[in-house]
Amino acid sequence: MIDLRREGAVFVLTMDDGENRFRPVRVARWNEVLDEVKRFARRRPGTFLAAAALTGLVAGQVVGGLVDRLAVLPDRVLIADYKTNRLPPATAADEAAIRASSGPAWADAFNALEADKLAAMYWDDSLLMPPNHAAVPGGAALHEYFVVETKGLKDAGMTMNIPEVGKLAVAGNLAYEAGNYTVTDASGATIDAGKYLGVFEKRDGQWRYIRDTWNSDLPPPPSAPEGDSAPAE
Repeated sequence: MIDLRREGAVFVLTMDDGENRFRPVRVARWNEVLDEVKRFARRRPGTFLAAAALTGLVAGQVVGGLVDRLAVLPDRVLIADYKTNRLPPATAADEAAIRASSGPAWADAFNALEADKLAAMYWDDSLLMPPNHAAVPGGAALHEYFVVETKGLKDAGMTMNIPEVGKLAVAGNLAYEAGNYTVTDASGATIDAGKYLGVFEKRDGQWRYIRDTWNSDLPPPPSAPEGDSAPAE
Protein backbone atom coordinates (compact mmCIF):
# COMPACT_ATOMS: atom_id res chain seq x y z
CA MET A 1 0.00 0.00 0.00
CA ILE A 2 1.30 3.45 -0.87
CA ASP A 3 2.29 5.57 2.15
CA LEU A 4 0.58 8.86 1.27
CA ARG A 5 2.29 10.77 4.07
CA ARG A 6 5.70 9.65 2.88
CA GLU A 7 4.85 10.49 -0.72
CA GLY A 8 3.57 13.91 0.34
CA ALA A 9 6.70 14.64 2.35
CA VAL A 10 8.95 13.65 -0.53
CA PHE A 11 6.96 15.82 -2.93
CA VAL A 12 7.19 18.92 -0.70
CA LEU A 13 10.83 18.44 0.26
CA THR A 14 11.94 18.00 -3.34
CA MET A 15 10.15 21.07 -4.68
CA ASP A 16 12.46 23.58 -6.31
CA ASP A 17 12.13 26.87 -4.45
CA GLY A 18 14.84 28.59 -6.49
CA GLU A 19 17.30 28.55 -3.59
CA ASN A 20 18.18 24.84 -3.57
CA ARG A 21 17.21 24.55 0.08
CA PHE A 22 15.44 21.19 -0.29
CA ARG A 23 18.25 18.69 -0.68
CA PRO A 24 17.95 14.89 -1.03
CA VAL A 25 19.51 14.43 2.42
CA ARG A 26 16.42 16.03 3.93
CA VAL A 27 14.18 13.57 2.14
CA ALA A 28 16.30 10.69 3.38
CA ARG A 29 16.23 11.95 6.95
CA TRP A 30 12.46 12.41 6.84
CA ASN A 31 12.07 8.83 5.65
CA GLU A 32 14.27 7.68 8.51
CA VAL A 33 12.10 9.50 11.00
CA LEU A 34 8.92 7.97 9.60
CA ASP A 35 10.43 4.50 9.58
CA GLU A 36 11.77 4.77 13.11
CA VAL A 37 8.48 6.09 14.45
CA LYS A 38 6.63 3.19 12.83
CA ARG A 39 9.08 0.60 14.17
CA PHE A 40 8.93 2.05 17.66
CA ALA A 41 5.15 2.18 17.54
CA ARG A 42 5.05 -1.53 16.77
CA ARG A 43 7.50 -2.39 19.57
CA ARG A 44 6.24 -0.05 22.28
CA PRO A 45 2.72 1.09 21.40
CA GLY A 46 2.18 2.34 24.94
CA THR A 47 4.70 5.14 24.47
CA PHE A 48 3.59 6.09 21.00
CA LEU A 49 1.31 9.10 21.24
CA ALA A 50 -1.19 10.54 18.81
CA ALA A 51 -2.37 14.18 18.84
CA ALA A 52 0.02 15.18 21.63
CA ALA A 53 0.33 18.83 22.67
CA LEU A 54 3.84 20.21 22.54
CA THR A 55 5.46 23.51 23.49
CA GLY A 56 9.08 24.44 22.90
CA LEU A 57 11.56 27.22 22.28
CA VAL A 58 12.32 28.01 18.65
CA ALA A 59 14.69 30.86 17.76
CA GLY A 60 14.15 32.38 21.18
CA GLN A 61 10.34 32.33 20.96
CA VAL A 62 7.90 29.98 22.65
CA VAL A 63 5.94 28.02 20.05
CA GLY A 64 3.13 25.60 20.84
CA GLY A 65 1.11 23.23 18.75
CA LEU A 66 -0.13 19.70 18.17
CA VAL A 67 1.95 16.68 17.21
CA ASP A 68 0.07 14.10 15.17
CA ARG A 69 2.63 11.38 15.94
CA LEU A 70 5.22 11.43 18.73
CA ALA A 71 7.52 8.73 20.11
CA VAL A 72 9.84 9.03 23.11
CA LEU A 73 13.17 7.18 22.81
CA PRO A 74 15.96 6.95 25.40
CA ASP A 75 18.10 9.48 23.54
CA ARG A 76 15.62 11.44 21.43
CA VAL A 77 12.02 12.42 20.79
CA LEU A 78 10.65 11.68 17.33
CA ILE A 79 8.00 14.00 15.95
CA ALA A 80 5.92 13.70 12.80
CA ASP A 81 3.23 16.01 11.42
CA TYR A 82 3.73 18.92 13.81
CA LYS A 83 1.08 21.63 13.50
CA THR A 84 2.01 24.86 15.24
CA ASN A 85 -0.57 27.21 16.67
CA ARG A 86 1.73 30.10 15.84
CA LEU A 87 0.00 32.63 13.61
CA PRO A 88 1.16 32.76 9.99
CA PRO A 89 3.47 35.64 9.02
CA ALA A 90 2.12 38.63 7.16
CA THR A 91 2.27 38.51 3.39
CA ALA A 92 3.38 41.30 1.07
CA ALA A 93 -0.28 41.72 0.06
CA ASP A 94 -1.30 42.21 3.70
CA GLU A 95 1.30 44.92 4.27
CA ALA A 96 0.37 46.66 1.02
CA ALA A 97 -3.32 46.70 2.03
CA ILE A 98 -2.50 48.12 5.45
CA ARG A 99 -0.24 50.79 3.97
CA ALA A 100 -3.11 51.89 1.70
CA SER A 101 -4.95 53.08 4.84
CA SER A 102 -1.94 53.94 7.00
CA GLY A 103 -0.91 57.36 8.26
CA PRO A 104 0.19 59.06 5.00
CA ALA A 105 -2.89 57.89 3.06
CA TRP A 106 -5.13 58.88 5.98
CA ALA A 107 -3.59 62.38 6.15
CA ASP A 108 -3.89 62.88 2.37
CA ALA A 109 -7.59 62.00 2.49
CA PHE A 110 -8.11 64.25 5.53
CA ASN A 111 -6.50 67.25 3.81
CA ALA A 112 -8.55 66.59 0.65
CA LEU A 113 -11.83 66.61 2.64
CA GLU A 114 -12.53 63.03 1.53
CA ALA A 115 -14.88 61.99 4.31
CA ASP A 116 -16.22 59.07 2.26
CA LYS A 117 -12.76 57.64 1.74
CA LEU A 118 -11.79 58.11 5.38
CA ALA A 119 -14.93 56.45 6.73
CA ALA A 120 -14.42 53.50 4.36
CA MET A 121 -11.08 52.78 6.04
CA TYR A 122 -12.93 51.74 9.23
CA TRP A 123 -15.14 48.78 10.08
CA ASP A 124 -18.69 49.65 11.11
CA ASP A 125 -18.02 48.40 14.65
CA SER A 126 -14.77 50.35 14.94
CA LEU A 127 -14.05 53.17 17.36
CA LEU A 128 -12.18 56.38 16.61
CA MET A 129 -10.89 57.92 19.85
CA PRO A 130 -9.85 61.53 19.22
CA PRO A 131 -8.31 63.60 22.03
CA ASN A 132 -10.73 65.70 24.09
CA HIS A 133 -13.68 64.10 22.34
CA ALA A 134 -16.02 61.19 22.97
CA ALA A 135 -15.25 57.99 21.07
CA VAL A 136 -16.85 57.95 17.62
CA PRO A 137 -18.31 54.64 16.35
CA GLY A 138 -17.85 53.56 12.76
CA GLY A 139 -20.50 54.04 10.12
CA ALA A 140 -22.65 57.16 9.74
CA ALA A 141 -21.42 58.83 12.95
CA LEU A 142 -17.80 58.49 11.86
CA HIS A 143 -18.57 59.82 8.40
CA GLU A 144 -20.23 62.90 9.90
CA TYR A 145 -17.25 63.41 12.22
CA PHE A 146 -14.88 63.46 9.25
CA VAL A 147 -17.13 65.84 7.30
CA VAL A 148 -17.00 68.35 10.16
CA GLU A 149 -13.36 67.94 11.17
CA THR A 150 -11.83 67.98 7.70
CA LYS A 151 -13.72 71.15 6.81
CA GLY A 152 -12.74 72.77 10.10
CA LEU A 153 -9.06 72.12 9.51
CA LYS A 154 -9.27 73.37 5.93
CA ASP A 155 -11.16 76.55 6.90
CA ALA A 156 -8.50 77.30 9.52
CA GLY A 157 -5.79 77.08 6.86
CA MET A 158 -4.14 74.09 8.55
CA THR A 159 -2.65 70.92 7.12
CA MET A 160 -2.24 67.45 8.63
CA ASN A 161 1.21 66.01 7.92
CA ILE A 162 2.18 62.33 8.11
CA PRO A 163 5.05 62.03 5.63
CA GLU A 164 5.89 58.36 6.19
CA VAL A 165 4.34 55.12 7.40
CA GLY A 166 4.93 54.46 11.07
CA LYS A 167 6.03 51.20 12.64
CA LEU A 168 3.94 48.31 11.34
CA ALA A 169 3.45 44.92 12.96
CA VAL A 170 1.11 42.13 11.89
CA ALA A 171 -0.06 39.10 13.89
CA GLY A 172 -2.63 36.93 12.18
CA ASN A 173 -5.75 38.97 11.49
CA LEU A 174 -4.64 41.95 13.59
CA ALA A 175 -2.07 44.64 12.89
CA TYR A 176 -1.07 48.02 14.22
CA GLU A 177 0.68 51.14 13.00
CA ALA A 178 2.32 53.59 15.39
CA GLY A 179 3.69 56.88 14.07
CA ASN A 180 3.94 60.64 14.40
CA TYR A 181 2.11 63.60 12.92
CA THR A 182 2.37 67.38 12.75
CA VAL A 183 -0.15 70.11 11.99
CA THR A 184 1.07 73.21 10.18
CA ASP A 185 -0.60 76.53 9.46
CA ALA A 186 -0.73 78.44 6.17
CA SER A 187 2.77 79.83 6.70
CA GLY A 188 4.20 76.34 7.25
CA ALA A 189 4.77 76.84 10.97
CA THR A 190 4.14 73.79 13.15
CA ILE A 191 1.31 74.42 15.57
CA ASP A 192 0.89 70.87 16.83
CA ALA A 193 2.88 67.63 16.93
CA GLY A 194 1.94 64.27 18.35
CA LYS A 195 1.66 60.53 17.86
CA TYR A 196 -1.00 58.11 16.68
CA LEU A 197 -1.82 54.42 17.02
CA GLY A 198 -4.09 52.58 14.60
CA VAL A 199 -5.21 48.96 15.02
CA PHE A 200 -6.35 47.09 11.92
CA GLU A 201 -8.39 43.91 11.60
CA LYS A 202 -8.60 41.65 8.56
CA ARG A 203 -12.04 40.36 7.59
CA ASP A 204 -12.95 38.61 4.37
CA GLY A 205 -9.56 39.51 2.95
CA GLN A 206 -9.84 43.25 3.74
CA TRP A 207 -7.85 45.27 6.28
CA ARG A 208 -9.61 48.17 8.01
CA TYR A 209 -9.26 50.10 11.25
CA ILE A 210 -10.95 48.58 14.29
CA ARG A 211 -9.46 51.12 16.73
CA ASP A 212 -7.71 54.43 16.07
CA THR A 213 -6.45 57.19 18.35
CA TRP A 214 -3.92 60.02 18.59
CA ASN A 215 -2.84 62.74 21.01
CA SER A 216 -0.66 65.81 21.08
CA ASP A 217 2.83 66.06 22.51
CA LEU A 218 2.13 69.64 23.56
CA PRO A 219 1.07 70.41 27.13
CA PRO A 220 -2.53 71.51 27.65
CA PRO A 221 -3.09 75.29 27.77
CA PRO A 222 -3.02 76.77 31.28
CA SER A 223 -6.39 77.12 32.91
CA ALA A 224 -7.65 80.57 33.78
CA PRO A 225 -7.22 81.55 37.48
CA GLU A 226 -10.32 81.24 39.60
CA GLY A 227 -12.30 84.47 39.67
CA ASP A 228 -10.53 85.79 36.60
CA SER A 229 -13.55 86.43 34.46
CA ALA A 230 -14.74 89.40 32.50
CA PRO A 231 -17.05 91.73 34.47
CA ALA A 232 -20.68 91.59 33.55
CA GLU A 233 -21.93 94.59 31.63
